[in-house]
Amino acid sequence: MGKNIVILFDGTSNEISASRTNMVRLLSCLSRSDEQLVYYEPGVGTFGADDDWLRIARQTAEVWGLATGWGLDRNVKRAYRFLVENYRAAPRDDAGNQIGEDDRIYILGFSRGAYSARVLAGFINSLGIIAPNFLNLVDYAYRTYKTIPEGQRHGETADTLSHSPPSAFAAMRLYERTLRGYRPAIAFLGLFDTVSTVINQTQRGLTFQTFPFTTRNPSVATVRQALAIDERRTMFRPVYWKAGQEFWGSPFKPRDPQMIKPQDFKQVWFCGSHGDVGGGYSEAQSATAKIPLAWMIAESRSFGLHYNEDRVRDIVYGENDDNDHVKLDPLSPLHDSMTWAWLPLEIVPRRVPFSSWRHRPPKGWYLPLCDPRYIQEGSLIHQSVIDRLNGRPLAGPYRPPNMPPDGAYKIEPW
Repeated sequence: MGKNIVILFDGTSNEISASRTNMVRLLSCLSRSDEQLVYYEPGVGTFGADDDWLRIARQTAEVWGLATGWGLDRNVKRAYRFLVENYRAAPRDDAGNQIGEDDRIYILGFSRGAYSARVLAGFINSLGIIAPNFLNLVDYAYRTYKTIPEGQRHGETADTLSHSPPSAFAAMRLYERTLRGYRPAIAFLGLFDTVSTVINQTQRGLTFQTFPFTTRNPSVATVRQALAIDERRTMFRPVYWKAGQEFWGSPFKPRDPQMIKPQDFKQVWFCGSHGDVGGGYSEAQSATAKIPLAWMIAESRSFGLHYNEDRVRDIVYGENDDNDHVKLDPLSPLHDSMTWAWLPLEIVPRRVPFSSWRHRPPKGWYLPLCDPRYIQEGSLIHQSVIDRLNGRPLAGPYRPPNMPPDGAYKIEPW
């Protein structure tokens, strides 16, 4: 029987500390054994520091990582190497029939760590899991993966690929055929409020970069994303997952229609700003962040993740009166992430994102000016949001301007 391999990516400048994110809480709650390996990657822009000069370098790197996503490549490749060293495919008999089960891959992340999770899934979709003796070639393959053009990021059949002109996508296939990487499906991709600000140096200067297979990925069986209704910072625009995808189990569409399945996908909106969904505040201020955490645990558990249920009851639900863990509470105070330090960026012109609530033409430029996020009609809204709308939170009535009209959204139950 195969084991679970769980990869956790924390948010920008987040690591194991007193102000725990939901990724650290997941790390505490997940069972760890020979049947389930857990790997935790601190957030983009963090690294250890042993002396004053290194601490200064660390702080500089954290600020740059917070603004740009610097360090993402390093984090993704480290996690990929962990997978290569630990993943085991099921053996096959002389006739090629599989004996037993492959290991199962679960990837979860928060903030830019959620984008790192998507990039890792996209890289696996492109290359597979190679043999450990080829790990010295990961940097070369990863560099090729990043250059796959937009028009070739949505998968091709083996037939169409054989007649395609030379491309980065074809170059990745050359790596795959040469290194003979194993093509695993990704069992679960769990995302807390994905954001991406990745700046890349090109011949035309600094540009914002997107990575292949980070909004579509046919190798992923199940996707769950928790999104923040009240986040307004322009540097934290959400990256939505494309609904209505198919699950192929590889980048190539199977010729047998029975092998094609719908991708199991759910994207749910929760109260609060970025940190109210993914965590990062003190324990006393984390009652709101535990609601999407409880939802993600329930969803991932139903797809095979193993948890220490005593720790879940303790850390997530605060059921042990002998500790200081707060209970989840839909009426607890929310945080306003739009602090003075972020305000200057709200008057810097930028291209209008799809996630803009103002319904401006997507090809133009605009001033963000604390623009709320766009919530499409028909979106899933968590029941805790409805409870807050109908309740009496201490901060006063909760009336986010970007909520769809009554009857124009679906409710995700507790």
